[in-house]
Amino acid sequence: MNEIYLIRHGLIDDKTLTLDSDGINFANDLLETFKDIGINFLASSETPRCVETILPVANMKQLNIQIFNKIEFLNLIPLSNCLLHTTTKSIICYRIEEINPILQFINYPIFTDENRDTAYEKIIHLYLNGSRIANSIELKTGYSKKRNR
Repeated sequence: MNEIYLIRHGLIDDKTLTLDSDGINFANDLLETFKDIGINFLASSETPRCVETILPVANMKQLNIQIFNKIEFLNLIPLSNCLLHTTTKSIICYRIEEINPILQFINYPIFTDENRDTAYEKIIHLYLNGSRIANSIELKTGYSKKRNR
């Protein structure tokens, strides 16, 4: 069985599109979340905010981050790479525009315009048997998008 943690990039500064102070804190908080979990594959959108978000985990686990572009996400390549082995524990750091095809493929609820900002509030922990969901858990992050930034 594979486990995949889907993590939306940390909160960003709307002007620079880089992690803001909450986004940096979120990235650092991931160290505590994953310190005792045997992560062995890291995938990220090519956007700097996604890479920045999981870089602390990559450094802690001494893993390289495999970077995927939008077309590769649309073609489910990050998911395929996560499923190459039967006991992989992976993290995929995503942008909303890129994760929905993967969610749709594994029959998990996609993000809509109405709920897209709630993605900051949770890490989706998927247990997959092949490409089918055996179980899923939403881990609360303690972060949420600020309104009227």
